[in-house]
Amino acid sequence: MAENWRNNNRAHLDLRTFYLGMLNGLFVILASAFLDPETVLPAFALEVIPGGKVIWVGIICSAINVGWFWPQIFLSRQMDTKQFLRPYYGLAQGLRTLCMLLICATLYFLAADHATLAFAIVVVLLFASTTGGAYGMIPFMRVFRDGLPPDWMGRFFGWRYMLGGLASFAVGFWIKDILSADSGVGYPLNYILIFAAGALAVALCGLFFSMIKEQPHTVARHTLPMRTHLARGQRLMRDNATLRRITKARALWAAGAGMAFPFVVPFAIKVLQMPVALVGVLLAVKMLAYTISNPLWGHLSGVLGDRQVMAVNALGQIGVPLLVVVSPYLPRTVAFAWLGVNYDYQLLAIVVVAILIGTSRAGLLVSINAFLLASLPGRKTTPFLGFYYLMVLPTMIVPLIGALIVGSEERFVLGMLLGALLSSVMLWEILRLPDTRL
Repeated sequence: MAENWRNNNRAHLDLRTFYLGMLNGLFVILASAFLDPETVLPAFALEVIPGGKVIWVGIICSAINVGWFWPQIFLSRQMDTKQFLRPYYGLAQGLRTLCMLLICATLYFLAADHATLAFAIVVVLLFASTTGGAYGMIPFMRVFRDGLPPDWMGRFFGWRYMLGGLASFAVGFWIKDILSADSGVGYPLNYILIFAAGALAVALCGLFFSMIKEQPHTVARHTLPMRTHLARGQRLMRDNATLRRITKARALWAAGAGMAFPFVVPFAIKVLQMPVALVGVLLAVKMLAYTISNPLWGHLSGVLGDRQVMAVNALGQIGVPLLVVVSPYLPRTVAFAWLGVNYDYQLLAIVVVAILIGTSRAGLLVSINAFLLASLPGRKTTPFLGFYYLMVLPTMIVPLIGALIVGSEERFVLGMLLGALLSSVMLWEILRLPDTRL
């Protein structure tokens, strides 16, 4: 029987889909690096309007967070009636490419003389771009689920993350060079080049996906009304304490990260006098840490259990704002110089923070999703996920709340401590979950 199962899986394997998925994933992750909400975009938000107010960081990060998240509430029930989904992914990537090219045009024509208007247009276009990205998520999952056997999924995602992460690591150093004061490329041309490179990466990921041969899907006869769809999910959460707690943990993950992570770069620039070019290095080490730690967390998830991996990485997330708060008290002694930057112990602390962001995000992504999939009731998965996303959606605007807390008085410490508190409550909810190994 086991041999028959393996033979069926091999018959189900479409190597063309596998290799095109690798190339698609490389450029998906590469595109996300050019719009990284914890390094590149905060630096951009501080520069786009004279004065460098932190509120712009909160607005831009909240806009892209909401864009990535809100369509999931509505799309899960609508996609059930579509036999072919690949065209919808192409439409999504086309919208993203157009939005990024329009951002380049906006910066070119408006950034110098109409900074506030340029910023407002960029925020709207980033929201539209990430909305398009979210629109393509369900087609992506369905196409690869049908094109690859279950025992190849781990290999597939592992290679995607590795290739994309290594490419993003290299891109971080290009961003460092282009944002350097010695590059000869000033604002806004430096960010125009970054957004244009992101547009090219998105276009390529859409191109490779369009070359995949999609299998027809079994479709539902009709779409449930939205009220009925969400009501079923609400009943599931009301009657299942485990689903309630994992939903709270997921919401607190987003809230704790949103209160602290987007403000690490503004803190480092304003308080530690970090050179803006170092944003590229932070992006590089964050992506490398994320890439390398993914297989480790996947292995430990099976050995130790999802709850334990969640708890360890919740501690890592708590450590991010606490290390930021401590960093100004570290010595200014230069430890070493690398790529034209002198790294004292304060800047090294921020580099460690970037590593913690990458590793904790990878671990929480693996363990929370694995725990959720193991806990979902099979026939009622879609209604629950619709309500689950609805509950988590409000936490996507936490960066804006964090920016208001930091304010013009630059109360970074207060914001970081609140982020640590929210992450600590997340840890408490995680520890109340059952052990999936039992």
